Amino acid sequence: MSLVTFLHHLQQSNLFNSIDDYPRAKSEAIEAIKVLNALAKDPPYVNQPYLKPLSEFALTNYDRVQQKQPVSEKLIWLSSKIGIDFYFPLIEFGEKITSASDIFTTNPSSTKDGTDASTMTVPSGLEVKFKSISTSHWQDDKSHMLNLYQDLLTNCSFVSSYIALTNVNFSTYSLIAPHNTSSEYQITLTFNGCKRTVKVDDKLPYIVNSNRNLTLKSFTDSQLYWPALIEKAYLKIMGHGYCFEGSNMANDTYLLSGWIPEVIRLPNSKSIDALSHLWEMRVRNKVTLGIGTERFSNQFSSSINLIGEHDYVIDDFDGHCITLKNPWVTDDLSKRLVKVYNLTHFKYLYVNWQPKPGVEMYQENFIYTVKDGIFDQTQFTMECRKETTWLLLEKHIPVEEHHWMRINVYKSACRVVSPFDHEEHSVFETNNRLQLIKLPSGTYTLVIWSNKQGRYSLMSYGSNFHRSNYQYPHIQSLDSEWTNDTCGGNWTLASYINNPQFDIVVTKSTTLKLALFAKGLVNFDIFFADKLKIGQRIRSYNKTKCLTEDKYSQDYQSKSLHLDPGLYKIVVSNFDGSPAPFKLLSNTTESIAIQKIPSTMSLYTLKQTFLWNQQNRLKLYFKTSVYNTSIIAQIRHTDDEHAAYSRQTDYRPALRASLFSAVTKQPVQINDQFRDDCLYGLFVEERLQDPGEYILLIERFEIGKGRCDVVLGSDHKLTLL
Repeated sequence: MSLVTFLHHLQQSNLFNSIDDYPRAKSEAIEAIKVLNALAKDPPYVNQPYLKPLSEFALTNYDRVQQKQPVSEKLIWLSSKIGIDFYFPLIEFGEKITSASDIFTTNPSSTKDGTDASTMTVPSGLEVKFKSISTSHWQDDKSHMLNLYQDLLTNCSFVSSYIALTNVNFSTYSLIAPHNTSSEYQITLTFNGCKRTVKVDDKLPYIVNSNRNLTLKSFTDSQLYWPALIEKAYLKIMGHGYCFEGSNMANDTYLLSGWIPEVIRLPNSKSIDALSHLWEMRVRNKVTLGIGTERFSNQFSSSINLIGEHDYVIDDFDGHCITLKNPWVTDDLSKRLVKVYNLTHFKYLYVNWQPKPGVEMYQENFIYTVKDGIFDQTQFTMECRKETTWLLLEKHIPVEEHHWMRINVYKSACRVVSPFDHEEHSVFETNNRLQLIKLPSGTYTLVIWSNKQGRYSLMSYGSNFHRSNYQYPHIQSLDSEWTNDTCGGNWTLASYINNPQFDIVVTKSTTLKLALFAKGLVNFDIFFADKLKIGQRIRSYNKTKCLTEDKYSQDYQSKSLHLDPGLYKIVVSNFDGSPAPFKLLSNTTESIAIQKIPSTMSLYTLKQTFLWNQQNRLKLYFKTSVYNTSIIAQIRHTDDEHAAYSRQTDYRPALRASLFSAVTKQPVQINDQFRDDCLYGLFVEERLQDPGEYILLIERFEIGKGRCDVVLGSDHKLTLL
C-alpha cells in the first residue's frame, strides 16, 4: 500500500464517473480514502505535510464522482486511453503537489520486469537491446542541453523543439520525476486537451556493436540520459516507438511545454523581413522559432547545405542573415550551424507563443462525427471583445492517416444553417492536428469540419464561447430522399409535382427560416395552400401562390419568410431530378407542424401507357369491387415517346377526360372543356357509388403523336380490364 495505490484509485474513480458508472466510481473513491487513512498511521507518512491537501482532495473527489459531470469534462478522462495505455490528466492537489510529484513515483529500489511494449518497435535491420540506464547523473545544465542532437532516429521536430525551449529557458527538467535512479519515471506532457502524465521504464535502446544512437544525446555530456526518457515518453504516445513517422516542431513544442503553436505557411515571396518582430519576441523568451524545409533531392541538399523536409531551430537573426541550428549532427560539427539569407527553400515557419500570465483559458471538449450538412457540424459562437482573441483547435491523439480539418468562421451570433446566409470572415484548413485561430473584435460562429471522427478540444485565450444556438427557439429536422419515383427535378419538368412534398401547419404568426441540404443544385418552393387539405399534394406550379423565389444553389438552400396562420405546402427539388438524400431544417419563432405528404396519390395505384398513333381518343377500362370507391386519375402527355417526361417548352395538346359506366354507357362525369395547360397532368376525381366496370375516356383537341401516361389511384383495389 502506497501513495501510488491511492492515486490509482483516485484516477479510476474519475474514469468510472466519465462513463456514468457511479457505483464503481464511489467504490474507487472510498478505496482511495481508505488507503490514505492507512498511510496516515504508517510511521514513514505520519505528519507529512502533503497528507492534508491529499485528504481534502479525496473527500471532495468522493462527492464529485457520484454526480453527473459535463460531457466536456468527462471527455478529458475518456481521452486518457491511447491503444492499451492510459495517460491520465495531471491532478493538482494544492500546495504545489500534483499527480506527477515524486511522492507518486514507484519506490526507487523496486524493479520492473520487461520493457514498455509500445516503445520496443525499432527500425528494421538493426540489432537493438534495451538496457536499464540506472543513472544518478541528474543535471539541468543549459550548455549541455543546447548540444542535444538526433542520430539515427528521424525526429528532427522533437529535438529542435527541445533545443528551442532550452534557448528560452523553459525547464524540461521539471517534466520528469523522480530526479534519481528509479525503475519507472513520470513525464508530464501536454496533449488531448490538458497536461497528462506518461509513465515509462528506465530502459533505453542500444544498438549492438555500434556507436550510433536511437536516442537523443548531448555531444558535450555523454552521460546525460534523462532527456532521452522524456523522448521515450513522447515516442510512446505517438504510437510507433522508435520507428518515428513524423511530426512538426510547432506540435512537439506544444506537447513539451503547452506553448501555443502556430504553423505559418511561407508565401511565395518568402521575405525574411517578417521575422524581425518575431525575433524581438524570441530575444525576450516569449516565443520559440523554427523553420521547415521543402522536399528536394539528396544531390540538391548537398549543394545548398540543407536537408529536405527537415526542421531547424532559428538560432540567431541579425536582420539580414538567419542562423539555423541543425538538430541532426554528424561527425563534422562545423555543419551544425547554417546561415541563410532568404527563405527560398523553406515551406513552414513554426512559432510557439508563451501563454500570457493572467489570461483565462476557456475550453470545450467534444466528439466529432463526420456529417455532410453545415447545420450538422459542431459549431461554437463567441463574442470577442479584445482587440485579438486566440483560439486553438486540437485533434486528440491518435490521429488517423490522411486526416484534415477545416474551420469556417462566420460573422454570426447564431448557428449557421447555410454558408450563404452570413459573411464568411476566414477559413482555416489543415492536415495538422493543431490549428491556431486569431480573431479581431466582433461576434463569430466557428463551424468545424473534418474527414475523420474523433475527440477534439477547442481552447480560447481570454474570451468565453458556447455551443451555437439556432436563431429561433423552435427547431424541426427531417431526413428524406429523392427516389427514382420522386426525383421530379425543377418546375419546368412535368415530373416536378412528383418531388417530395410537405405540409406546414401554422397556428400562430411566425418567422420561418427553412434550410435544405443535399448534393447538387437544390431548391424548395413554399406555396400558400388555402384551397387544399392536409395530406393533399399540389398538382401544379402556381406562381401566384408561391411565396419563395425560384433559385437553385449548390448543395444548400435557405430562405426566411413570415407566415400567417394557415396551411402551406413545401416542394423540395434538385435541378436535374436525380436520386439523392436530403435534409430539411425548420427554425421558427413559434411552434409549427411539418409533415411529409405521401408520395402516391392514393392507397392503391395503377399505371397504364398509350401511344396516340394519330388518334384523338383513348379509353381505359377498369373495375371496382367496393361501394363508394373514390378514384383519382392523372393524365399526362409526352410529345417525345421515348422521353421520361415532358418539358415546359414541349408541345402539349389540349386534353379533356370523362367517366362512363362500361355496362350502361351512361356518363358518370362529363367534362366538355379542353384544358391546354396540362404540363403536370390533367386530373379527374370521382366517387363511384356502385361497384362495376367503368371507362375513362381521354380526348385530345386534335389527332397527333406522342405518349399518354395514366396513373389511376383509389382508396380501394382496382383492376384494369
